Amino acid sequence: LISDSYLDGMSRLCRESGLEFEPRMMDGKHHAEILKDLDGSEHDLVVIGALGIGRARDSVIGSVCERVARQADRDVWVVKHVPEPGEAERDTILVGIDGSPASEAPLRWALDHASRHGLALEVVHAYAIPVYPGVVPYVPPVGITRATADFEDRVVHEALAGWRERYPDVPVTTTLVHGRPAAVLAEAS
Repeated sequence: LISDSYLDGMSRLCRESGLEFEPRMMDGKHHAEILKDLDGSEHDLVVIGALGIGRARDSVIGSVCERVARQADRDVWVVKHVPEPGEAERDTILVGIDGSPASEAPLRWALDHASRHGLALEVVHAYAIPVYPGVVPYVPPVGITRATADFEDRVVHEALAGWRERYPDVPVTTTLVHGRPAAVLAEAS
């Protein structure tokens, strides 16, 4: 079967890297089967490739990857690119934060991983400028735009407070972007 050939290649790569591999073939919608498989598992991290070969035209990471990332009850690491033999590996981890307590765990994981592997970290925060109903087309006044950006900048700096001291070996850059978080992160990765 064609699908077995995918598992054979992955099995070989895992064996060469000293990683456990348990092949599984599932019938059904891919994202739903992956999420079902996660139920009851003890894994704390989902690593998923972003192939994006389906019909979702505007999807940067693919619909299966996006659905799993949105619906999983644990951290998800999206791999968009695996270096070819001889190609330099990328040296920066990208993590999105929103200033909520929920974004602390991915930030901590990213900092720890970057520290252990000698990588840099880019922290991305996407935000939206408030929209006022009834005003079409809406162009926010410069003062509101600037005030919103200043507020969101403080959100990022507060989220990073204390972390830079705990991980002084990790170079951290911050990116503040106006836009939808999922789209901003997918584009930045």
